[in-house]
This record gives sequence, structure tokens and C-alpha cells, in this order.
Amino acid sequence: MTPRVLVVEDFEILARSIATGLRREGMAVDVVAAGDAAIERLAVNRYDVVVLDRDIPGVHGDEVCR
Repeated sequence: MTPRVLVVEDFEILARSIATGLRREGMAVDVVAAGDAAIERLAVNRYDVVVLDRDIPGVHGDEVCR
């Protein structure tokens, strides 16, 4: 089974770099730039790992983590 990862990062260049590296390792990657979008994705999809920036727009990363 392919690991599924959610990357939550508002700095687009960094998010793209992380996603590219993970995809090269064979992982399925979704990327969002805000906390509210992360919560929506987490409610719909099952992820093996979340790479979470704490300082993101909308809902703060600490709240997303809780």
C-alpha cells in the first residue's frame, strides 16, 4: 500500500519541494496551505502522516494537531 501524506505549508516553494521529495519516494501527497483546509482534508481522507507547519493561515497548526 502506498503511504499517503498531507503536507500543510503556506510557503509555496517549500510545500512544493517537500511534496516532490515525498513523491519521488513513492508516496501519495496532498498539499494544502491553510489550517481550515487541512481540517477539511483530514475529515475526508485517511493519511499515514501529516507534515504540519505550525504558523499557517486560518486555523493555527497547533489546533489542527489537536
